[in-house]
Amino acid sequence: MLSYDQASINYIKALNYGIERLKEFPMSLRLIKEIHGLLLEGTRGFNKTPGEFRKSQNWIGSPGANLNEANFVPPPPDMIISLMGDLEKFLYIEDKIPPLIKIALIHAQFETIHPFLDGNGRVGRLLITFYLFWKKILTKPFLYLSFYLKKNKTEYYDLLMKIRIDGIWENWIKFFLRGVSEISKESANTAGEIIKLKDTIIMKLYENSISSIYAIRLLDLIFAIPLVTVKKIRETLNISKESANELVQKFEKIGILKEITGKPRYRKYIFRDYVDIISKGTMDD
Repeated sequence: MLSYDQASINYIKALNYGIERLKEFPMSLRLIKEIHGLLLEGTRGFNKTPGEFRKSQNWIGSPGANLNEANFVPPPPDMIISLMGDLEKFLYIEDKIPPLIKIALIHAQFETIHPFLDGNGRVGRLLITFYLFWKKILTKPFLYLSFYLKKNKTEYYDLLMKIRIDGIWENWIKFFLRGVSEISKESANTAGEIIKLKDTIIMKLYENSISSIYAIRLLDLIFAIPLVTVKKIRETLNISKESANELVQKFEKIGILKEITGKPRYRKYIFRDYVDIISKGTMDD
């Protein structure tokens, strides 16, 4: 199990980073590797070449299973660059495949290649959101298929295996599209939760006489970056260190921010209520 706070923060950091990158640059292997590096930072797998395609064999199986006991053995490491290059070409090629079906194909192929030593599931799930945002199917990254795929984990893995062994794609595509339909409804609820949370916090700030322009700007900041330091706040809001500390203490006192390091220096503060909403279904690989 990953560290809840670090894994969730990494997910949001990677999500925001990818969306900003896609506003200027297309989908690419470079972006996929950068996202992988961000997702693994400080979590399980951080020592397994984050941000780099694997150079050794991996396999998929029960915990503790060796190569001979594996349920599935992905392609050997000397094929990864070529296979991922083909996948990148498929991203760019102009065809008549509807985007939702195309990303279903891309996701299944990515998980079959399994290009990283660890974190393939996390990257593969984010890849869905990034592709749909890049293709302008999404205007906001509020389609989190992670929860659906993990809720239906057994069926998900079984359908991927049927593709790998028998080449049966139709059932996988139907499953994927059903997930998009379900999560589209859930995404509207997620957006509503975020709006409600912001309204609630604004009211809490006013009730506690914390209503300066800097308090509102800090609120905007933590909705964009839910793990902050006093230094980041000071630089972003362009205020003194003392003012930033005072503001953080006020937010901490009324339960908006929570310090998570337990250290006297280099403290980090998490906006837990927002993280809880945005990171549903993002834990584990």
